[in-house]
Amino acid sequence: MSAPLFSRRVIIMFVAAMSTMFALSIIISANEDASQMGNGAGPGVYSTSAVGYAGFYNLLRALDIKTSASERDPLSDAGYRGTLIVAEPMMQRLASGESASAMKLLDARRLLLVLPKWEWTRDGKKPEWVAEMTPAPRGEAELVLGLAALGSTVSRQAPPDVWPVNEIGYAPRIDGAAQLVRLSDGMRAIVGNDENALVAEFTEDGRTVWVLSDPDVMSNHGIMKGNNGAFMVSLVEKLSSIGNADYRKKPTIVFDETVHGYLAQADSVLKMMLAPPFAVVTALLVLSTLMLLLAGFSRFGAPVAPKPVLDFGKEQLIDNCARLLDYGGHHAVVLDKYVRMTINSAARTLHAPGGLNGGRLAEWADTVGRSRGTSESYAALLRDLSNASDGRADISRLTELARRAHKWKGEILNGSSVHSRHR
Repeated sequence: MSAPLFSRRVIIMFVAAMSTMFALSIIISANEDASQMGNGAGPGVYSTSAVGYAGFYNLLRALDIKTSASERDPLSDAGYRGTLIVAEPMMQRLASGESASAMKLLDARRLLLVLPKWEWTRDGKKPEWVAEMTPAPRGEAELVLGLAALGSTVSRQAPPDVWPVNEIGYAPRIDGAAQLVRLSDGMRAIVGNDENALVAEFTEDGRTVWVLSDPDVMSNHGIMKGNNGAFMVSLVEKLSSIGNADYRKKPTIVFDETVHGYLAQADSVLKMMLAPPFAVVTALLVLSTLMLLLAGFSRFGAPVAPKPVLDFGKEQLIDNCARLLDYGGHHAVVLDKYVRMTINSAARTLHAPGGLNGGRLAEWADTVGRSRGTSESYAALLRDLSNASDGRADISRLTELARRAHKWKGEILNGSSVHSRHR
């Protein structure tokens, strides 16, 4: 039995290294920068909290409206015919360049810009929920509004019972104070009045920007109130139809999630192999390759015990004798012994008369063989055996003689038909 390829100490070290790297991978993944993974409780289509938009996002998809969330290049995903929705962007990300810049957002041919309204804190027991919501300073909404219309301001007041201007058709419902945009030069109300608007429009160079001043009609805690769901769906469809001669092709609605911290990684196999958790697999492959290379070195590991020259046991003894006879070149002698032993065995079984040998035994055997229908002649076997014993016969010829002798014995003892059926 050969020695194991690796010693017990090497195997223990390998398992320890594997466990350590796996633990480090989990720790690194758990402590990865949350800014690259977004905030599951804040505004965004992945959030099911009160301030999130998962409800509206799933409503659009349920209505078979082509909708997607972009984490890499929202402008390219929206394309020429699509509509881009930028809801409550985090201004620090726009300023730091971690998402699409403010100028690039305005390049969208159709843009729905949703202003922020609330400050919130994450629930300690359920991180995907918010524990408390308080009105944010109006300056935050005005800072986002400045992306589309410089100099415009926002106000918070009781919503009117009836909106004097409503091109959407459905009346939205807002509980409490409504956040409205004060119209400035170049802006008009889509939903509002002559001074303030819940939905304001700003156009420039063939581009259309709609500003939704109050996110309550779109967020999870307000989308099911009154006609807010129908209002938002109608708003998006109306905005998407602007500049699209054939709206039946249903242009895509793209939610920009880069402004919420969701940044997709580049499609690089090498980068994926070096990033957690796949880095563990890469490290193990490298370590395994090194161990296999070391195992191939002649002086690595315990030496393999050589096999004994001669094994003991009946089968091994026969095998060893056969190898020795083959090595000595005694094939013809062994064949002569085998054929004569086969013939003598058949003669004893058939009770041949005593004292028969040589030609007389051949004559008797052929007489019995003809009566039993043998296909071989004993005399012919002896003649071929004599010719093969001169040392000039090759292995294949000697093997054929042995097969013929075996066949002759079977036919003379059992009959040719029986033997041919079982041979």
